[in-house]
Amino acid sequence: MMRNSTQQPLTLNETSSFIDTTIGLDEFTYGNYSDNGDDEPPVDGWPYFDIYVPSYWAVILSIVVLGIAGNILLCIMMSDAKLNFLSYSVFLKWLAVSDSLLLGTRFIIETERVFSLRSVTVINEALCKILTTFRIFVMILSPWLVAGLALDRYVCVCWPLKRDVLCTRMKARIVCSVMLGMSTVFMIPIYTELHLVEGHCIPTQEVYYYFIFIRLLLMSGLPCLFILVLNILIIIQLKRSHAFRKTFTRSGNDAGSHPQTNATRPLVLICIMAFATLMPTAVLDAYINALIVLDIDENALILSLKIWPLFLIVYLLNFGQNFYILIGSSSNYRNIIKRSLVCCRFKQNKERRNTTMNYILPASPSDI
Repeated sequence: MMRNSTQQPLTLNETSSFIDTTIGLDEFTYGNYSDNGDDEPPVDGWPYFDIYVPSYWAVILSIVVLGIAGNILLCIMMSDAKLNFLSYSVFLKWLAVSDSLLLGTRFIIETERVFSLRSVTVINEALCKILTTFRIFVMILSPWLVAGLALDRYVCVCWPLKRDVLCTRMKARIVCSVMLGMSTVFMIPIYTELHLVEGHCIPTQEVYYYFIFIRLLLMSGLPCLFILVLNILIIIQLKRSHAFRKTFTRSGNDAGSHPQTNATRPLVLICIMAFATLMPTAVLDAYINALIVLDIDENALILSLKIWPLFLIVYLLNFGQNFYILIGSSSNYRNIIKRSLVCCRFKQNKERRNTTMNYILPASPSDI
C-alpha cells in the first residue's frame, strides 16, 4: 500500500525493488512507494485505481509473445540472400537478439510483481549482481543499436559515394561490438556495488545516483537525441533527392519508386518509432526522479508511479515492433519473408520425405 502523508521521505536503504518496475529504477527508488509492507491506505485514499492486475499482465504477455516471435522472423528475413550482405541486416539481427532478451527479462519482472512472487534476485548475492546488471545492460544496448542503424542510414543517404566503404557488414559488426563493450563497461560500477541486504538487492548511494545518470542520459537522452537528429537529416536529404529526381521525370511516382528511397524509408520509420516509444518513459522517469530527489510533492509522485505501467506498455512496444514495421511498410520485405518461410517449409518437408523413404526402401543385398 502507499505511504501516508505522515511518513518520512523514502531513504536509500528502504528502496528494494530496482528491477521490479518499468525501466529498472524500482529496486533503487520505486518499490516501497507502491508497497511498504503494511495495510495503510493511500494518501487520502487517492489514487483509487490499481493497474497491476491480471489483465495488465495479459497485455504484457501479448506484447512479449508477439515481440519475440517478430524478432525471430526478423532474423530469418535478414538471413535472406538479398539482405544478408547489407550492413543494416547486422544491426537488425543484433537488435532482434537484444530486444528479445529485454522482453524476456521484463516479462519475468512483471510476472513477479502482478502475482506477488519472490524475485529470483534475492536468492543470493551472485544472482542479485548478475541479473540486475544484465537487465540494465540490455536496456542500454538496444537504444544504441537503433542509433547505430540510424547512423548507417545517414551515411547511405547523405554520403552515397562513401556508402560502399563505410556501410559494410564488417563495419556494422565493429560498431555493434563497440556498443556492446561500452554497455559492459558502464555496468562495472553497478555490479561491484550491489549487495544483498536483508533480502533486498541494495546499491550504495553513489551507485544510485550513477544509475540515474545512466538511465536518463545513456538509456534515453543521448541515443534519442542522436536518433532524432540523424533522422531529421535523412528526411531532409530524401526530400531533396525526391525533388531533384522529380524535375527529370514525368511522374512523381517514378521519383518515389527509387530503390534507395524505398529501402531506407522503412528503416527510418523503425528509428522514428523507437524515438516515439522511448521518449515518454524517459520524460516520466526524469519527472519521478526529480520528485524523489527534491521531495516536493508526494501525491504527484504516487500518481506518477501508479500510471507508470501504462508507460511501460508503450516502452515495451519498441522492442517488438521492428519486424511488423518492415512488413507493414514494404511489399519487398513481405515477399522476402514469404519466400524465406516457404523455403524453410520445403526443407522440412524434404527432410521428412527422405526419412520416410529410408524406412520404406528395401534393404540392399549387401545389407542382408
